[in-house]
Parts: sequence; C-alpha cells; structure tokens
Amino acid sequence: MIADYLEIIPLATAKNYLRIDDSLSSDDDLIESMIDAALQYVEMYTNHILVEQNKTYYGNNDPWFCASNVYEIYDFPIVSVVEPSDPDDYTSKTFNTKTKYTMQADTLELNLGYEAVSDIPQAFIQSALAILQVWYYNSEQQQSTALIPKSVQFALNPFRRFPLF
Repeated sequence: MIADYLEIIPLATAKNYLRIDDSLSSDDDLIESMIDAALQYVEMYTNHILVEQNKTYYGNNDPWFCASNVYEIYDFPIVSVVEPSDPDDYTSKTFNTKTKYTMQADTLELNLGYEAVSDIPQAFIQSALAILQVWYYNSEQQQSTALIPKSVQFALNPFRRFPLF
C-alpha cells in the first residue's frame, strides 16, 4: 500500500518536471508541500483515494426513517471493510460510480487506497504535476489567475466518482 504522497511523485521527479537543478535545495520543502496539496486536490476532485487510509462513515439509524443504514460510498478503491468485521452483518452492491452498503450498524469503516503506484491512472499523476507547475511558477504573480488549469479538469472529469450537476 502507498503510505505517502511522495511515493507517488518523488521530489526528484517533481524537480525534473519543473526543470529545477537537483543541486538547488532551497525550495525542496515548498515543492514537497505542493506535491501533497496537488495530489490531495486530485483525491478531492475524483474521490479516488491515492494513499492508504481508514475512513469512517456515519449513518442515520432512525427507526422512523428506515430499519437499517444505507451508505452510498463514492470513494475508490475500497480495499476492505474494517467495521463491521463480520461479512454477514452487511450487504454491498457495486455500481459504476459508487458502492452501496446496507447494515444495522451506525458506522461503517473502510480501508481505502491504491495498493501500488503503478495502479494509479497516469492522468492523476500528470494532472498533479501540471498543478504543481502552475502553483510553483505563478506563486509570485500579482494578478488573479486560475490555480487549476482547465486541461487538468478535462483530464480528471472522466474519473469523477460522483454525479456532476
């Protein structure tokens, strides 16, 4: 499993993309922080979880509403169900853009994330690098500019896991 965003885009890869000499290290912390932020943007925009994490979802177990909780999970990829631990305590059905869990429990905990960098769509990595380039080179401009290039949005749109309104 991937434990850190810098496993996806190492500092050396980012510096090469930005055409920064490896011997220049004064901006390394800034670039690393921008790598994290760019990949977090990709996660937020697409609901594809890049770095392994456990996430808890809370239901509405109101007897007037329904007899069980229904969780519609747009996050992807789902590695495993952590809680409830017994597969007999829930049912699941996978659709194109979501997985639906039905259960009595008030919470659902899932283990999410890609297992290897090679499993991550290249569009995500290239989009994060394009974001990084805009943020790095346009950070000192005084005029208002788009922080996320339209080309990045076009590249990520097919991967979005939730409906566009």
